[in-house]
Amino acid sequence: MKLKPALAAILSATALLASTGAQATTFDMGTMPVIPNAPYTNIAPVTGSFFDRYTFLFPTGVDQALANASFAATPGIQNMVVRLFTSAGVLLGTGNQSGTTVSLNSIGLVGGQSYYYDVTGLANAATTYTFSAQAVPEPGTYALFIAGLTAVGWVARRRRAA
Repeated sequence: MKLKPALAAILSATALLASTGAQATTFDMGTMPVIPNAPYTNIAPVTGSFFDRYTFLFPTGVDQALANASFAATPGIQNMVVRLFTSAGVLLGTGNQSGTTVSLNSIGLVGGQSYYYDVTGLANAATTYTFSAQAVPEPGTYALFIAGLTAVGWVARRRRAA
């Protein structure tokens, strides 16, 4: 009967996956942080093969060309790949491990839309990777901030002189 070899193959594949410590975790970043706020950072301990997903909402009023994600891996992590997707599952970009880092610019993201990063790789025992993401405000945001500070300073100076 051919059922026994098929069952044996399924059981051995399951045992192999269990022995490698496969990990699958989803992290919800909420809204991607904007500089000068602290970037979103996550330290994920891993052993064996892993698959992590980072979901996020891209903020409005930021420079899409300067939004980025950086993944720093300890030397024990190999073949780390980061993929950026729209919430509908459309692939927007891929970053591959170079040394101990993977960087991926988030060019073309639309404010108020949801996206996710998929991170895969293979890790030795007791290794970690650090993920941080941030968006950069558009230049007009900084100009408005400086104008507001100038106005507050001017009003304070007038009150002190009076």
